[in-house]
Amino acid sequence: VGALTFSFLCVLGSSLFALGTHLRGTAALLPVMLLGRLLFGAGNGSLTIVQTRLSAIWFKDKELAMAFGVTLAFSRLGSVLNFLVTVSFADRFGLSWTLWGAILVGILDRIGLKQLGMEETSNQDAKKLKFTDIKHFNLLYWLIDLSIMFFYNGVFPFVADASKFIQDKYGYNQKDASYVSGAVYYLSMVLSPFLGYVVDIIGKREALTFACAILTTPVFILPAVTDLFPIILTLWLGLTYSLAAASMWPSIPLVVMQSAVGTAMGLVTSIQMIGIGLSNIIVGAILETKDQNK
Repeated sequence: VGALTFSFLCVLGSSLFALGTHLRGTAALLPVMLLGRLLFGAGNGSLTIVQTRLSAIWFKDKELAMAFGVTLAFSRLGSVLNFLVTVSFADRFGLSWTLWGAILVGILDRIGLKQLGMEETSNQDAKKLKFTDIKHFNLLYWLIDLSIMFFYNGVFPFVADASKFIQDKYGYNQKDASYVSGAVYYLSMVLSPFLGYVVDIIGKREALTFACAILTTPVFILPAVTDLFPIILTLWLGLTYSLAAASMWPSIPLVVMQSAVGTAMGLVTSIQMIGIGLSNIIVGAILETKDQNK
């Protein structure tokens, strides 16, 4: 039900945003497009929580990081298609088959739970859950939350603005700059399942997360002080981003009780998005000030 509802919000939000582009010159343009983005954000973020909850159920105590890696790979496939297709087909709009995919996932999940005799246990766990259980989340959980928020605060705004930066500094056209900035997701799409498998084998999630944070920092500095080819930097970021994601997200089901995994995932996603939203506002203000000073 959750997957179906949130997928519908994604489709509805995308439809409203596309509709808004046809309202140029009218007062309704901004409200309609903003409402579309809000609905899409509500559906997309919540759908991610449903996906991670399903992974935590089906891969509990086995190949959890690899399962998260495969999920991330398919998510990044969507991002890659966006970078490859959007510029070439900017004048075309269409709805995805996400809704039908959500129906299929929901049916398979219910059938699987019945076959394994897990349906009753799952329902019992859900009834036991109270929102006040968040007060029982330990310090380790909150540290993971903050690590995810601060790491993604750097990655997502960087990728969002990288295309324009590459065009301005290196003289690339919009299409080529999109391909280069999208390399972060190309590499992530390929490596995430394998890196998840590696994390499942060796563990050491805290050390890997710390190493990724340190190794990612130069990516944000080198473009400003060197003429290093941008594809090197975006591939570099794709590697550290993929390994960090494979280390951090699968750690959450390991530090909270099973019945509270959905709540824990929802809370960390909310904190992550708050951080990314604030970062985008700050970046936008900086860019606006820079443009005014030219």
